[in-house]
Amino acid sequence: MTFDPFGDFESRGYLRNNEGVKDPAEVKRLEHEIFRDHVGGAVAALRTDKALGYEDVVDTHRRLFQTMYPWAGQDRTENAPDIAIVKGGRSDLFAYPDEIRRAAAHALTRGQKVEIMRERPGEVMGLLAYAHPFLEGNGRTIMVVHGEMCRRAGLHIKLAGHPQEELPRGPHEGAGPARTPSRSLPGAPRSPGGARPGARGHDPAFAAGVRARAGNGSPAARVDRRSIDSQGRNLLLGALCAAASSIIQS
Repeated sequence: MTFDPFGDFESRGYLRNNEGVKDPAEVKRLEHEIFRDHVGGAVAALRTDKALGYEDVVDTHRRLFQTMYPWAGQDRTENAPDIAIVKGGRSDLFAYPDEIRRAAAHALTRGQKVEIMRERPGEVMGLLAYAHPFLEGNGRTIMVVHGEMCRRAGLHIKLAGHPQEELPRGPHEGAGPARTPSRSLPGAPRSPGGARPGARGHDPAFAAGVRARAGNGSPAARVDRRSIDSQGRNLLLGALCAAASSIIQS
C-alpha cells in the first residue's frame, strides 16, 4: 500500500513531490540525485560555533529536499499531526508527532557531549532515528546532522593509508539499492526522558568501510583537520551519498 498521508497520490504523486512522480523507483532516483546535489551545502551550513538545536535538523531537511518536496523543512507536527508511523504493524517504534521535538532534543543533547559521542555514536544515531521528524528523508537528514556531531567530537574520516579502491569516488559508485533495514528500535520510549537505544544505527564515520578516528582524548578543536584536502572532501561527500542508500529510510 502506498504511503499517502495527504490523500492525493493519484492527482499529485508520491507525497506531493514537485514532479508529480508516482513510480517508487523513480522517486528514489530523484531523491538520491537531489541529495547528491545539496548535501555539500547542508554539511557546510552546520559547521558553525553554535550548539545544534532542533531548528538545525529542520533546516537540514529543507536544504536537502526543498527542490523535491514543497513541504521540505516541515515536520510531522505540521503536515501529519494525527498520523503515527507504522512499521511491521507497530506504531510505537517512532515518536508520535507531539513527541518529535523532545525526542530529537534529547538525541542532540547526548550527541553534543563529546565523551558520549565518542563512545556511543550508534546510540545517538538510534535516538535521532526514533524521533523520525519527517514524512520522508529522515535517514539522510539525521546522517548529515550526526556527521557534524561526529566532527565536533573529534571523530574524523581517516583517509591516509586507507585503500582508495574501497572508497566511493563519486556519489553513485559503491551505492547499493535503497533498502528497508530489518532492524528497528525495540522498546523505544514515548518520552525522551527515559529514552534508550535499540539496535545500533549506521554511523556515517564508518560508511563504505571507512575507518573513524578519535582524537586520542584531545578536544575536538585541537584535532588537525588540514589533512582533509579537497580530494578528501569529495570522497567524504561520495561516502555520504553512498551511505544514503543503506541507512534508515523513511
